[in-house]
Amino acid sequence: MNPEEKNEQDTLAFARKLLAVYLEDQNLEELSRHLRDYRNLRTELSMRERQLANLTKNIPGGAHQCANDPDMTLLSMSDGFLSMFGYTKEEVEELFDGKFVNMVYPSDRADMLKSTYAQLAAGPDLELEYRVLCKNGQPIWVLDKGRLIDDGSGGQCFYCLLIDVTQRKQQEEELRLSLERHKIISDQATDIIFEWDIRKDTLKFSPNWKKRFDYEAISRGISGQIPLSSNIHPEDMPAFVKIMQDTAAGIPYSETEFRIRSMTGRYYWCRIRATTQYDADGRPLKAVGVIVDIDEEKRQRQALIMKTQYDALTGIYNKATIDLLVERRMKSGSIAKDEDRGYHALLIIDVDHFKGVNDQYGHLCGDFVLSEVAAALKSSIRSSDLAGRVGGDEFLVYLPEVTDTQSVCHTAERILGALGSIRPEPEAPPITCSIGIAVLPQARTCYQELYQAADNALYQRKDGGRNGFTLFNPEAEDH
Repeated sequence: MNPEEKNEQDTLAFARKLLAVYLEDQNLEELSRHLRDYRNLRTELSMRERQLANLTKNIPGGAHQCANDPDMTLLSMSDGFLSMFGYTKEEVEELFDGKFVNMVYPSDRADMLKSTYAQLAAGPDLELEYRVLCKNGQPIWVLDKGRLIDDGSGGQCFYCLLIDVTQRKQQEEELRLSLERHKIISDQATDIIFEWDIRKDTLKFSPNWKKRFDYEAISRGISGQIPLSSNIHPEDMPAFVKIMQDTAAGIPYSETEFRIRSMTGRYYWCRIRATTQYDADGRPLKAVGVIVDIDEEKRQRQALIMKTQYDALTGIYNKATIDLLVERRMKSGSIAKDEDRGYHALLIIDVDHFKGVNDQYGHLCGDFVLSEVAAALKSSIRSSDLAGRVGGDEFLVYLPEVTDTQSVCHTAERILGALGSIRPEPEAPPITCSIGIAVLPQARTCYQELYQAADNALYQRKDGGRNGFTLFNPEAEDH
């Protein structure tokens, strides 16, 4: 029943009521009151009709009413509906035979109808998205919010509100393509992409993690589990934990190098780069980044360092490197509080009669002896001490920050004992060496002075019969 028919029925009913009142008691005052009520009712209905018309005209979309039949025959269309698609009522009747299904983009019609009746199985309300053809020949995406209701005459019809969501669908499509590109790049790249949700404390990796390391990474409670994990090399764990702490604290960008264990137990060098994302209040929310495999690069760099800094035969520092490192250590090292008790110590070790070893046993055997001497030196000194090869059969050991000569002499004795177990051949006599030692105050000594003093002590030792050590004695320097 349309509004005009309803108004006419209301008017007749009211007239009957007036007539009944008049016939019953001919109360003119009562009749006058009912007439005033009738006029007020008509005024209110007229105002409501204008409000409804304005609302229908100005809603951000288009409204229409259609029959619940296979073609969804259009019963009414708002001005917004017509302007949204660019048609007049006559054009809708002419071009689409007054049927809404015909206005739907051809490839979307079957899905739209299928979804409509699937939703009606659960209730009268509908929410659909599909495309509708416009007069300019282009389709637009609409969000259809509808309801199936009784029409008052035993039938049913749809009342629907359509909203243009083309821009949103384009953004969704751009986002889908962006995510698809991201996935393609992630799958094709050798780098591992990760995302750390700081608040949930969860970690997600691209599939390259499993391809590279052959096991599933820790994904939950990572701030507590990763510091206890054996997947990161123990020496690198502090740097990795720091990058996590910096990111959680809101530092925008962090980078470090560390080693990750593979399923075979081998550790591979990687570089991690993490960028922090923030919420609307500027608080750190997530960290996204990449883990790059730099193992080959790192090993090549280490090999280059070994080649330039280490003696190829013995594996300890070469002369240029040991000279540079000792000089730097002497300049930048800490000085003992009591300057009278703070000393540098330098030992120069010369293998006794090494030329005879080469002549008697051959150069291959001589190279073996030198390698064993270097190994004996490394095993006889502290991790803070430095050792290097400064000549053919001459070696150097630097002991920083010693407090007395006795500890230096003990080191020399250990070296002599270690070298005494080295033989060119099983039946050959053991190797001996001569050691010159210089122990000079930290505050008043440069490297050249320390080296010259140890070298002078070495010559004193050789003059004294070799196979032992001699402390530098300034009084014997002229000799």
